[in-house]
Amino acid sequence: MSARLVALVGLLGAVSLLAASCSGGAADTTRAGGKLSTATVPLTTSFETASGEWVVLPMGHLETKLNKFWEVLVKRAGSPRWSLDTPPGVADNGGFAVAVGSGSAASGSDLSSGTGRDADGDGTSVAMGFLVSNLLGFSPLAFTESTAKHWTTGVLPGSLTPLPGSFAGTAGHGYLALLGRRGSRRVAASSSGRSSWTTLTTETAVASSNSGRACRLVALTAVAVMPGGERLLGGSCRSGRVGLFELSGGSIVAAAPRLGRVAKVGTSVAAIDVSRQGAVVVVVEGRRDVVSLVERDGSWQETAALPIAPGEHLEELSESPGGEPAVLLAKGSEAAPRSEELVLLDGTRWQSEGSVPKGTQAVALAARSVTAFLVHDSEAKIKLRRPSGDWVTMQRLVAPILYGSSS
Repeated sequence: MSARLVALVGLLGAVSLLAASCSGGAADTTRAGGKLSTATVPLTTSFETASGEWVVLPMGHLETKLNKFWEVLVKRAGSPRWSLDTPPGVADNGGFAVAVGSGSAASGSDLSSGTGRDADGDGTSVAMGFLVSNLLGFSPLAFTESTAKHWTTGVLPGSLTPLPGSFAGTAGHGYLALLGRRGSRRVAASSSGRSSWTTLTTETAVASSNSGRACRLVALTAVAVMPGGERLLGGSCRSGRVGLFELSGGSIVAAAPRLGRVAKVGTSVAAIDVSRQGAVVVVVEGRRDVVSLVERDGSWQETAALPIAPGEHLEELSESPGGEPAVLLAKGSEAAPRSEELVLLDGTRWQSEGSVPKGTQAVALAARSVTAFLVHDSEAKIKLRRPSGDWVTMQRLVAPILYGSSS
């Protein structure tokens, strides 16, 4: 998922990648300064591949878990219209953990969170892990070329942890999955992603390692595969250290520096975004701040913090065309946000790109455009921002949602 950091904010405070709860986000907690700190990262996301733009967002009755369905929208290169391309046949009330990849080991151009070279030859493919919900007690997988014309299936030996960074990999270097609930999470690996999963390590084993004890690990939160095949794990820590670890020859070693200004507060890795150029690690520090660690050519650089003020929440975590994080911050409650703001990481600082239409559920960023998605029940209104800053409705898309089918 080398291009996936964008966020909508009413009042957003930067967080890492995707996760919230089975109803749309997942939360991990760390104790900092004796007080409980909660970081919530949404599953809503958008990204771009060589074949087009993608958005993953909830539709239906958003306030009701059983009638909230996650949908995949794709706008193929050269087409002015978005289409509905959700993997079929499985209840998706819990949302998706998305892996996007490019290249293969043979081509020497892997991306961390993806499925390797596709059949169309553009070097990009997409994999999605279904998060558990209601009657779905396991996590199927769906794989497609970047055109989303056809989906093939796989299955995991357990349920994905309900966090956006719980699934990653490439065809050349295999796949990683973070499985289970907090306290009993484990990391499984598969060469194909379709079957034959093997447990590599557990949350308990990482916590008891020298690096895990140094960061005072609370929980594992993310997995990633680097271009060279290195396997990374992210976690929540009580100390000021960043919970980023590398699995190397059966050992668990620290893979990131201590954040400069948070030596006395907890941190939580929300997402690990990997590309051929390096990696971006989204970290929630303390109670509400979000900061990114950028790795290029073996060295790490820390960005400025994006604070999340009281009354703000993260609506979306995506990626800008340049591969930097983007967030949609919302002011007000999740059920009734009052306004949203788009914030992008520009170098080492977060920069506001202005407000988006009220009620925006997701934003897609392309090289020369910003698209907002407003959801009302089964309809998505798709608006494009003009160079003047005005928003114009380009399309209305209706999803064939079967309300009551998950109860």
